[in-house]
Amino acid sequence: MIAPLRARLALVAAFLVAGVATARDLRHEPIEFELAQEGRPLRLVGTVIRPDDAARHPVAVLSHGAWGPAERRREKPRLDLAPLSTWLAEHGFAVVVPMRRGYGASEGEVAESSGGCSDPDYARAGQAGADDILAAARWARAQDFADPQRLVLIGYSAGGWGSLAAASRAPDGLVALVNLAGGRGGFSASGWPCVWSRMLEAATGFARTTRVPSLWLYARNDALFGPEFAAKLAGAWRLGGAEAELHIVAPDYEDGHGVFMAAEGVPHWAPVLEPFLAAIGR
Repeated sequence: MIAPLRARLALVAAFLVAGVATARDLRHEPIEFELAQEGRPLRLVGTVIRPDDAARHPVAVLSHGAWGPAERRREKPRLDLAPLSTWLAEHGFAVVVPMRRGYGASEGEVAESSGGCSDPDYARAGQAGADDILAAARWARAQDFADPQRLVLIGYSAGGWGSLAAASRAPDGLVALVNLAGGRGGFSASGWPCVWSRMLEAATGFARTTRVPSLWLYARNDALFGPEFAAKLAGAWRLGGAEAELHIVAPDYEDGHGVFMAAEGVPHWAPVLEPFLAAIGR
């Protein structure tokens, strides 16, 4: 069981004094890995950002959000999701940023749509994203730079929702889950996704087979998944029997949903993410 946040906050100063968060040389490497779908492999791509050394490091699979239209999804072959990815690597993680089907140079078409606003299928969407995320995790755990027994799934927006679904499958080595503004179907920009009760039902279902602690960060001014919805979603997760430590951050940041991807957003989430990772034995 993860310690309460108050007990963990005292660890931050000790880690900083010990030099855990000092800057280090990093390596950026393009990668390819396979996803087996309907009897044939698809080639997915991604990026690894990791300390430039020969040690084995805990693995963080960092999953991007969703965007469109299709031509925009293909504009960049790979993403690195800096500064979040580099922050994690500087804190000792080997970070894998996969491009899911239909994004960048990865093969296949987008498989994780939740459907139209009137009849969304959030469970199916999450599990489709989880297929790609877990393919990246399996590849990463087999690498020489990885500690295969320390895997953390971290996802933003649609990638957060897919990471929740991925955690429900109890992948080997998984020790923690970080959900950054996770969700699907936030088309109305009201802070509430389409038919949001269905997402609560899906979250409860995912949680029933999840056995690791999770940190949930949402921003006060998130137009897609606002703080009231985030509280209901975390409650639905707990209803399924899993842990959810929810924090509403960035009260003064205008683009709440984008705070986790912005350079100026780091001070809003790092003070909460730091002790969580320290407590799981980073």
